Amino acid sequence: MGNYGFYVWLSYAVSLLAMGILIWQTQREHKQILQNIKKEQARETQLNKQAR
Repeated sequence: MGNYGFYVWLSYAVSLLAMGILIWQTQREHKQILQNIKKEQARETQLNKQAR
């Protein structure tokens, strides 16, 4: 790699960090969406019970 080794490895590190952050964010958002769906379903169930 000659004199470019530092820049090459730095670019690998930055890329891996960016991908790691994207994976973490995606998992966090997925969990949040599932929680919101469960809350909405619970609300709908409560409303259906009250309407009867």
